[in-house]
Amino acid sequence: MTGEKQFQNNTGMTLRVILTVRQGDDPNQNLKDVNFSLEPNASQRIKYGNSQNPFLNVMEISAIQPGTGGIMTSRVVLRRGDVVDNQFNMHDTVVFAWDGTNVMLSFTNTWTVR
Repeated sequence: MTGEKQFQNNTGMTLRVILTVRQGDDPNQNLKDVNFSLEPNASQRIKYGNSQNPFLNVMEISAIQPGTGGIMTSRVVLRRGDVVDNQFNMHDTVVFAWDGTNVMLSFTNTWTVR
């Protein structure tokens, strides 16, 4: 595991994403933040960690939606093996979608597992 994921933006909005990288395997220890923007309908592979620090703890997503203002969502790992930990750290691809009210996240394996 190298601390790298593919991010796909299907929201129709430009997203600003902050990834908080875990130090080692303890969810109570954060190493650094990695920031990036993702244009509508764009896909980008982001390297955020290394073999010693390949795990994510937090994902914050923000966007400006015309007519509704700012939108922000965040997902946080509370403990190893919880639902968010497994979503973040057992999948190589994150897809962002818009349901009319919220930015939705889905997780899949598309390039590391064949």
